[in-house]
Amino acid sequence: MIGRPIPPAREGGLQERRLSDLLPGEQARVVGIGGGMNLRRRLADVGFIPGVQVEVVRVLAGGRLIEVAVRGTRFGLRWQEARQVRVE
Repeated sequence: MIGRPIPPAREGGLQERRLSDLLPGEQARVVGIGGGMNLRRRLADVGFIPGVQVEVVRVLAGGRLIEVAVRGTRFGLRWQEARQVRVE
């Protein structure tokens, strides 16, 4: 549902982190998305849903922009947006 934050999935003992914490080349699985409805809708539209694998491709603009790959598509997120994506 787009209207509420996507709750975290608690499977296994993996440690939850934020997408903004990952370094270039690191991959993780999306477990939840916070932030406002517009951000959640935009991220869902490009494939950010619980369970999907994401990779940080590179960090630009002094860390303020993060290029990510989701399901074969690359795009940029602001650091503040990436901070709303919980991964493990």
